[in-house]
Amino acid sequence: MNRIPQDVFSSSDDEGPSSSIVQPDMQDFGQKFTNNQTASFLQEAKDNTMGDDESNNIRILIASDIHVGYGEKKKVIDQDASRTLEEVLQIANERKVDMILLGGDLFHESNPTRTCVNKVISLLRKYCMNDNEVFLQFISDPTINFCQSQFDRVNYEDENLNVGLPVFTIHGNHDDMTGKGLTALDPLHEAGLLNLFGKFTETDNYVVSPILLRKGTTSLALYGIGSQRDDRLTRAFQAGTIQFPRPREDTESWFNLLVLHQNRPKRSTLRTTGAYLPDSYLPSFFDFVLWGHEHECKKDLEYVAPSSNLAGDGFFILQPGSTVATSLTKDEALAKHVFLLTVRDRSFKSEPIQLETVRQMVVDELTLDKLPRGVKIPAGGLRPNDANKPFHDELIITNKIKMMIEKAIRERRPRQPQLPLLRLKVTYQDEWAQLLPLNARRVGMSFVDLVANPAEMLTIRRIKTLKEKKPEKEGAVLAASERLTSVENMVSEAYKGEPLEDRLTVLTDAFMAETLKLCTEGEDDSAQSTKHINTQLEESIAKQISTLTDTVNRQASQRLEQIKQHKTIRIDSNLIEREIRSTLQHIKAKNYEKDYVDNISDTNRENFSQEDDSMMETSDSSCD
Repeated sequence: MNRIPQDVFSSSDDEGPSSSIVQPDMQDFGQKFTNNQTASFLQEAKDNTMGDDESNNIRILIASDIHVGYGEKKKVIDQDASRTLEEVLQIANERKVDMILLGGDLFHESNPTRTCVNKVISLLRKYCMNDNEVFLQFISDPTINFCQSQFDRVNYEDENLNVGLPVFTIHGNHDDMTGKGLTALDPLHEAGLLNLFGKFTETDNYVVSPILLRKGTTSLALYGIGSQRDDRLTRAFQAGTIQFPRPREDTESWFNLLVLHQNRPKRSTLRTTGAYLPDSYLPSFFDFVLWGHEHECKKDLEYVAPSSNLAGDGFFILQPGSTVATSLTKDEALAKHVFLLTVRDRSFKSEPIQLETVRQMVVDELTLDKLPRGVKIPAGGLRPNDANKPFHDELIITNKIKMMIEKAIRERRPRQPQLPLLRLKVTYQDEWAQLLPLNARRVGMSFVDLVANPAEMLTIRRIKTLKEKKPEKEGAVLAASERLTSVENMVSEAYKGEPLEDRLTVLTDAFMAETLKLCTEGEDDSAQSTKHINTQLEESIAKQISTLTDTVNRQASQRLEQIKQHKTIRIDSNLIEREIRSTLQHIKAKNYEKDYVDNISDTNRENFSQEDDSMMETSDSSCD
């Protein structure tokens, strides 16, 4: 694949607005192929370049979001994640890959249990520690790539270890840093079981230094960004404070691969950053991007055309998705895959490999609207209290569940667990909305020996139809379903219009919205999940208070230093208190609607014009 010469580029500082020269053939290519057709088109062209000679091919098995420990306190699914991890390692050995590359979230909890850690260690030792020769030459500086470690080498070059299958990984949000900057993966790195990269000690100025690997004529530059706050990382791209150094020698001969673990779709309408990382922000010199964190498996590569002001010819994104379902959704019900990426020089091909041990999931919906002929809703909408004669809605729902179970039995693969996961969403509306819905848990438990999640199998909602009334006046309140589309918007609506003095300073509207979202979008109601949410909440609140305190101290001190220069002004306790109050008012106004800022005097606005834009960031509560 032809590339545009970029000899002048040695870091991301040069990736800003620069040369707009684009080779005509690549420009046409980008305009013609901007969807999944690009992947198959590229594969066909590059399959011809992958000959039988493997000495120049770097073979990488790609997986992400394995979540070992998910559901470990649930009787049936407790081994699902670790079982699939073992299959991933088995595939790597069978396919004789040069390395495994993970996109984060190896563990489900930032502080995994001993059982989880023991299982992961035993699997890595079983499948990765052997006498197989590793053909990857490590040529970058390991003290930079693994700056968090006490050991200055990649694990397969350590004479005290016998590594035959290297594993490289970044950290995800679930195995994120807790206490003294350690992730759940750091002990595994120090033990030599895997290679953790993409950690940063400074987040004001990211320097993403690549791991440089070579096999035969193929050179691979592997960049990694461990899970970061989406707001912070997006602002770093916007401000140009993130750098991607490139090899100076034979710059254009390197295959550039980036691994990250962030939100892909927009997740917030309230935050200016949208709480996601736009793929258009990524430098165009990359060839391939492994995008972790999103659990939906997308088998087809997605081509991202270069921006008009950037040199390069665009890149391809692979979203492998998770290897285990952590939520009962249609996206998670899709087949799970790992991917074999083969790289030769600047060409590559990607082969999806379907996982055989993933538990089945069947997701469906059922709407009850019109009553069957001859059926009447009891007076008051109360359900008949007759256990021997279920009411008609229960018969309909039960029959639907049986059909879903039969489908799972027909489609079950030999290595899949016997009991499937089911999720049936039932909606009572129109005529059926008059009836009090059935007890979902009671119905679910009647299938305890047929499904893996009987207690969580059914979700029920009732939509009462209200008679349409003409608004009494213009601007009348709309129905909740029309004006509230998310937890964040609900909080915003609740506080909207309140005067500034009545709104919270530390726990702002945005923070309260994220807190509710964190509590309502958890994967399950287990004690472990609740503990994880509580820990995140406590850490977020503490950080909010600390950030506010530091900012107030800094800005109030700067203001008082300015006042000191006027010798005619005496600094007393009243003046200090007024300055602190003024600082808090400005910070508060800046974190709410922009209109409030107009009410602050020009003097105060000038005094605090250099306020830190990162003040009062809301907590990243993505639980995927």
